[in-house]
Amino acid sequence: MQGSFYYASPTRIISGLGAKERAGQEARDAGGTKALIVTDKGVLNAGLVDEVIDSLRKAGLGVVIYDKVETNPVLSMVDEGHQLYRSEGCDILVAVGGGSSIDLAKAIGVLTNNPGPLVQYEGADKIPHPISYLIAIPTAAGTGAEVTFSALITDPDRHYKISIRSFYLAPRVAILDPGMLKTLPSHIAAMTGMDSLTHAIEAYVSTSASPITDLLAFEAINISAASLERFVADPSNPSAASLMQLACAYAGMAFANARLGNVHAMAHPLGGHFNLHHGLACAILLPRVIDFNLNSSPHKYAKIALAMGQQVDEDLSLESAKSASQAIYSLLETLNLPTKLGELGVTTDKIPVIARDAVTTGIHGTNPRLTDFGDFVRLYEACM
Repeated sequence: MQGSFYYASPTRIISGLGAKERAGQEARDAGGTKALIVTDKGVLNAGLVDEVIDSLRKAGLGVVIYDKVETNPVLSMVDEGHQLYRSEGCDILVAVGGGSSIDLAKAIGVLTNNPGPLVQYEGADKIPHPISYLIAIPTAAGTGAEVTFSALITDPDRHYKISIRSFYLAPRVAILDPGMLKTLPSHIAAMTGMDSLTHAIEAYVSTSASPITDLLAFEAINISAASLERFVADPSNPSAASLMQLACAYAGMAFANARLGNVHAMAHPLGGHFNLHHGLACAILLPRVIDFNLNSSPHKYAKIALAMGQQVDEDLSLESAKSASQAIYSLLETLNLPTKLGELGVTTDKIPVIARDAVTTGIHGTNPRLTDFGDFVRLYEACM
C-alpha cells in the first residue's frame, strides 16, 4: 500500500512550435507593463530573444535586457540584475535561456519582493513573499528550471552553490517552444540532456518518490532513451527537440517533488570549485552512483536498464539492475562525452573538500542508499 505523499506543480505550461509568440499576451494578462529579460550573450546573439521582444512590444510592454548570465551564475549577477529591474521600473521577469538564466531570474525575483541579501534564503522555505511574476522560455532541454521550485547561485567566496527552495520560486508560466533549441550546439545538447536524464533517474529511485513522480520520471527516462541521441545529432529537429523538452519538464516536475540524490550532491561542488558544466558533471557521476545504489533499489534500476535498451530478466533481479550503469556508459560513448573527472581538470587533492561540500548540500538525504563523507570520497575517487 502506498503511503501518504504530497505533489505540487504550480507552473502553467504552453508547448508547441511558435509558442514563444505567446510571451507578450501572457505578460500583459499578468498585468505587466515593462519586462526584464534575463538571458546570456550567446542566446541573444543567436537571435532567439528577438521574437520574444517583438511579442512583448506588440502586447504594449517595455523591454529591458540583462544579458550577462554565465554558466554557474554568481551572487553579484543577482544584485546587478535586481538593480537594473528596479532602476528601469520593471514589473515582470522573462527568462530566455538555459537553467542558468532561469535560476538567475528566480533569484532576481526573490529580491524584488523580499529584502536582501540573497544568502539569507539559502535552504528550504525561507522566502517570506512571492517573487515577481516570471515567464520562463528555455533554450535547452536539461535543467527543468522552468517547472521547478529551486534556484542555484554560486557564492564565489565559498566556492559553493547556494540552493534556495520554495514554492514561490516556480515560474508562473513555462513556454516550451522547440524552435528555441534550434541553435543549441550538439555538445551542449548532450550535456543538458544528461542532466535531464539524471533528474529522472534520481527522482525515480528517491526515497521521497510517489506514484505521480514515478510516472513522470519513468516516462522522462523512456523519452530520453528514445530521443536524446536523435536530438544531439540535430537540435534543430523540431520533433526530437519537442520530445526532449517534454522529457525535461517531466523530469523537473518529478524531482521538484521527489528530490534528488548523490549525483547532484556531488555535482554541485564540482561546479563551485572547478566551474564544471553541471550536466557534464552529472553524466560522469551517474553510472558510478547507480552501481553504489544498486542493492537499495534493484527492481527500479532493472526497469531503468530495460527502458535504456538493456536485456533484463522477467524478475527484474539485481543481475539485471547491474546493466543500468552499462547503459549509461554506452550512451556517454555515443554522445562523445568523457567518463572521468580527471580529464576535465578535477584534482585528487580537492576530493576531501568537495566531499565535505557534498555532505553539506543535504541532497543525499533522499538517495536510496545512506551515504556519508567516506562514501563520497570513494565515489569521487572512482570517477577520477
